[in-house]
Amino acid sequence: MIWKIFLPIGDRFKRFYPGIERSLMILNSNIDIKEFIAKNIFYSLVIFLIILILFIRQIKIGLALALSISTIVYFYLMNIPKMKLLTKKRKVESGLLFAVDQMNIKLSSGVPLIDAIKSNALSNFGEVSNKAAGIIKEIEGGASEIDTIEEFARKSSSPTARRLLWEIATSLRSGGDIKETLNAAMTNLIKELEIKMKSYAGVLNTYLLIYMVVSIVLPVLMILALIVTSMISNASIPMAFIYLIPIFIILFQFAIIGLVKTKRPHLWSE
Repeated sequence: MIWKIFLPIGDRFKRFYPGIERSLMILNSNIDIKEFIAKNIFYSLVIFLIILILFIRQIKIGLALALSISTIVYFYLMNIPKMKLLTKKRKVESGLLFAVDQMNIKLSSGVPLIDAIKSNALSNFGEVSNKAAGIIKEIEGGASEIDTIEEFARKSSSPTARRLLWEIATSLRSGGDIKETLNAAMTNLIKELEIKMKSYAGVLNTYLLIYMVVSIVLPVLMILALIVTSMISNASIPMAFIYLIPIFIILFQFAIIGLVKTKRPHLWSE
């Protein structure tokens, strides 16, 4: 594969991306960090060459566009593991409150911890149920209950779930009361959700303002700038540039919508 010629560069650059390496590990990705960087450099270079070819007659504009767009593409590709991890984190945390509540009810009824976890695995709590099923599978396969919980804590994409699992493992090791741990976790989860809701309400107007600027003001300013520039320089506007404007605006709008969506607190019932 052609991208493999960039492996030495990827090997040198990997020390600058420790967070991405951890994200790939949590996502159980088979791709190595240096391969990931090498591929992204290759894809960005392809984009650079395509845009440069499209603007071969306007080399200065082409270079500026090719460099800026290929750079954006590179950093976007490099952030894909982080975005996937964020999505996974949100899926875990959206069902965590209900899972903890169910476990608390089960334990209060005298059910053992392993059966309480199994009840989560059999419920419809999304990613939480999948993780609970994984814990049950490991334990039933002969693994230690505490070691399994700690291992899943290390690999958890959610800091909240990771903290909860570590607290459960610590309680098991010290012989503490699991119900008290879950009660404290319930209180913290509710408080965190309230804080997230208030924070989201506070920044929503800012995101909406940015969306309006990108959707209405920016397109008008770009078109006016092109008209004025063509009148002053007496040069025609490249058609490829005209086509790139709506594409850029649409992509930017999707980015704003995605940002609003990622900031919105989610509940399992959604």
